[in-house]
Amino acid sequence: MESCRKLIEEYEERRRRIIYVMSLLIDRKMEHFQNVNMFFLHTQNLSNELNAKVVAFDTQQSNYEFCDTEKALRSQIEDLK
Repeated sequence: MESCRKLIEEYEERRRRIIYVMSLLIDRKMEHFQNVNMFFLHTQNLSNELNAKVVAFDTQQSNYEFCDTEKALRSQIEDLK
């Protein structure tokens, strides 16, 4: 009877240890998941900023090209007069 009680106590102790280790693993997994999410959000923000800058640059270049074309056309019109 004593040996059965001892086995039950050992089983319970192992069970508590396993639960403790599993909870640590779950915590680490959640921390890792949060870190990955933060990295993704950071890279997504950088990508959005870069895309906005590229669009602004392209728009500015188009404006410059349009102004140059407009100036050239006005010059040609003046030459034709």
